Amino acid sequence: MKPIKFTRNELYNLVWRESLPSLSKKYDITYSDLRKTCVAMNIPLPKAGYWQNLWLGKQVPVEPLPETSTGQQEATLNFLEEGDERTVKSKAAAKIQKEKIEEDPKLNFTVPSKISKPDALVEAARKDLLNKKSWGFGHGAGLVMCSGNIFDISVSPQNVGRALRFMDAFIKLLKSRSNSIITEHGKTYAVVEGEKVKISIKEKSKRFVIKETSGYENSEYKPTGVMSFKMVIFYKDTEWKDGKHSLEDQLSLIVSTMEVKAREHKQEMLRWEKEREKDAEERRLIREREERKAKELAAFKRLLDEAQEWHRVAILREYIDKVEARAIAKSGASEDLKTWLSWARGMADAHDPLNNDYKPYF
Repeated sequence: MKPIKFTRNELYNLVWRESLPSLSKKYDITYSDLRKTCVAMNIPLPKAGYWQNLWLGKQVPVEPLPETSTGQQEATLNFLEEGDERTVKSKAAAKIQKEKIEEDPKLNFTVPSKISKPDALVEAARKDLLNKKSWGFGHGAGLVMCSGNIFDISVSPQNVGRALRFMDAFIKLLKSRSNSIITEHGKTYAVVEGEKVKISIKEKSKRFVIKETSGYENSEYKPTGVMSFKMVIFYKDTEWKDGKHSLEDQLSLIVSTMEVKAREHKQEMLRWEKEREKDAEERRLIREREERKAKELAAFKRLLDEAQEWHRVAILREYIDKVEARAIAKSGASEDLKTWLSWARGMADAHDPLNNDYKPYF
């Protein structure tokens, strides 16, 4: 593990660039502890549905970072490097899954030299690429690109057939494993274990520096013939390419890794949801305690007000009695005084809390 120190601003940018469950996989920290760290540093977090909407290509507002915070200003996270236990376990699981599916005699892991009964998406991609011209500039120079609503394919014209043969074999193997493939919002997804995995196949390009007679340098990109297949699941990507083994020879590894990663993601989402529910329940209990305290304080203030009101009424009655006694001692109570005494005692009775029906405070 490699300790990495993040400032408050750096951690804010990190959690809005990648989800907490995904970050918890990269760093040796639980979702709950990472969330608590952000709360302690007064870092706002994406609300429920943010990443799903972003994944679907929707515009989602980002909550700005408050300028000041009285909490901690730095946090250290342990980055899981290649060879750490969690990454090793994931690779081991993919290897075991690869061996398992390769034992199934019904599955075909061979990419044929010629497509027989191509998948509908592969046929659509072939027709789309048939009349496409290669790009003449930038990273896509010399490459033809499939329309976004079909496949994410970007290869040189001479490698179109190879890319389509690989994709056809991949799709058929995927479907034979009870998975599927879809296109949404111009992206291609393999639906594995119920999880959407964005996929693409591209030919690598190499950058060449060209010196102009003026002395300036320009960059030119040319296709290398090296094919790569990439999968992205919730902003975490894995790539396979031609090397010691050709891309075609890695077909079973690609599918097995995809299944393992999709399963891990689903389990992580379930853990995340449980953590989120746990945090929500804790916040609910805290909110209930605060509301109960507020009600108790309001009830106590009301009790004090009633006691003070009763005390004032007692003083008032004593005063009324004194007025009556003084009048009787002198010459007796007149009719006007009797009327006033009756009214005064009635007002005292009306304002006496003890004369009112008891109402529960809670």
